[in-house]
Parts: sequence; structure tokens; C-alpha cells
Amino acid sequence: MKHTAAESYTESALPVHPAALLLPISPEDSPDDRALVASIRKHRCLLVPIKITHDGQLLDGRARVRACLKLGVKPKIETLSEDIDPYAYIVDANLARCHRTEAQKAMIALNMAKATGKTHAEAALACGVRKRAVDDVASVCKHAPELVQAIETGRIKSPWRACQLAKMTPDERKETELMFVSGAARQPFSDRKAAYSLDQYPTDEALAAFFARLGLIVPLPVAKVVRAKIAYIKRHG
Repeated sequence: MKHTAAESYTESALPVHPAALLLPISPEDSPDDRALVASIRKHRCLLVPIKITHDGQLLDGRARVRACLKLGVKPKIETLSEDIDPYAYIVDANLARCHRTEAQKAMIALNMAKATGKTHAEAALACGVRKRAVDDVASVCKHAPELVQAIETGRIKSPWRACQLAKMTPDERKETELMFVSGAARQPFSDRKAAYSLDQYPTDEALAAFFARLGLIVPLPVAKVVRAKIAYIKRHG
């Protein structure tokens, strides 16, 4: 890798490589962004260089460039050699550096498939995630694009859950979200044994009535999600 010093870089002077767009940039003034700005201010420099391709396109470090511009600090720049695949680099570097949910990895894989022409299976393998997970987030993007931000920010961690939410109306999603946040919907199917014990309730209404006897008010859309999860656990363990 060739190291260069930054002289007069601005946002317009650093065209962004398409591979960089596989990952969402952290929102400005988010906790991560504030921590990055604080680090640059404390050390009076950028500790982790941004990465650019051999032909001068920004590949990794959009948030770092933004923070440097905000503080008037020249970013350290590292130029990658020509033989490095930008898509492979951005996936390997970021998945290794950051903890990401399965849904986030699946979204990255889906973006890679769209950008490179890879199949869902090939992109899933490159990102270390199940093909089914990529298929699930693809369904979310098609039928409920308003949920994409919740996946990218980590609010929805499971591709399966995102796919289930995509099938609901906005009101049903709110009811389901309240149950998941409270933990009431997670408890009944926390393991395979519990799944089989709940399998005796064949309809959403019967399962909701069972929860009611336990003192839990479970809306029918939530009961539907629980029953779907029971079926999933029975199939996959």
C-alpha cells in the first residue's frame, strides 16, 4: 500500500467509489460521529487513515472525511494498490472492524449483489451471512422500503423479523414493536421446547387467548408473528 499526505482535499475533490456505498454512513451528530470528532479534536489529527483507490476514489472513511472537514483537519490518506478489489476490501475491512447485526450484513450483501451482479448466494458467502437472510431483506426493500433505515441502524436485527414486519400494516407493526420492546413476545419462544409446547394452539386467536390467561394482552398480529416463529424453530431448531 502506498501512503500519501493530504494537501488540499475537499469533498468535491474525493469522488466516492460505488463500493463505499455498500455501507450506510453514520448520521451527522450521531453518537459515533460525535465520538469521532472528539477523537480528532483530542489528538489534533485523524488516527485511522481514510482509504482511496489507486485512481483517487474514496473507498473507506466517508465519516472520517466529514469530521476532518468540520474541524479543518487534513485527513491522513492511504492509497490502495491497483490489484485490490474495492468490493472485497470494503466488506472485509468493515465486517471485521465493526459488530454488525445479521440484518445489516444481509443488507450489505444485497447492496453488493446489486452493484456487482453477483447472485444472492455469492454475495451472502462474501459477507458471511445466510442466503435466506439476503432474500428476506430483499423482500423488505421491495415491499416495505420504509423499514430499510431501521435495518441499517441496527434497530431491526433479524432479517426474518424484518420480513414479517414488512407483511404488516403500519398499525400492526406498532403493536408488534411494543410487544418485542417489552420482551413479552420473546419469552414464549426462547427455545425449541417452548415452541413445541405452544404448537398446541393452531390459530392466532387460540394463542392470544392462551397469553391472556397468563395475563399478557397479545394483539393478533403479534400472535401471528409468534406462531410463525414457532414454525421456524420447529423447522430449523
